[in-house]
Amino acid sequence: PTPGDRTAALRKMEILALESLPPPRLQPQASPPKPIHPKNAASSAPALRLTFTHEHFHAFELDYGSGPVYVFSAQSGAPGILTTYITLIAKPDFAGGLIPLYKNVTPANLLDYQPRMRLIDAVDATGSGRADLLFDLITRHSRQFALFRVQAGQAQEVFHTGQQ
Repeated sequence: PTPGDRTAALRKMEILALESLPPPRLQPQASPPKPIHPKNAASSAPALRLTFTHEHFHAFELDYGSGPVYVFSAQSGAPGILTTYITLIAKPDFAGGLIPLYKNVTPANLLDYQPRMRLIDAVDATGSGRADLLFDLITRHSRQFALFRVQAGQAQEVFHTGQQ
């Protein structure tokens, strides 16, 4: 793919990620917003704009001739807003859009119980000539690994290690 193709695919993944996120929540330690008189509410309320940091975007052809599979991960947030970790796996469709295959959304306040995902690489774990996606699953106190197979329009977890 050309650099233009990569940029276009990244933009589509960012849009899909924004659409996949829940509405922004204030951080627990943030002070509650001050009441605004209803007459001035529209003019006084600043628009919340989430941004992504620590973005990682990868495109893989997991099987010969299978077409690209995109993996996007990032942190979202804004000042005073709870950080959320997101990882998406998607494929392009014939109309130029994206077909989401898997999403993992983890708010920072749930990292004790729900892992965030970090892509390690595409690996041929079975020696079949078809690659799978290897992820790090990270909570505050543990680390696990998971292998995802992309086929038949879905991404499925096929292997998961125990806690380390």
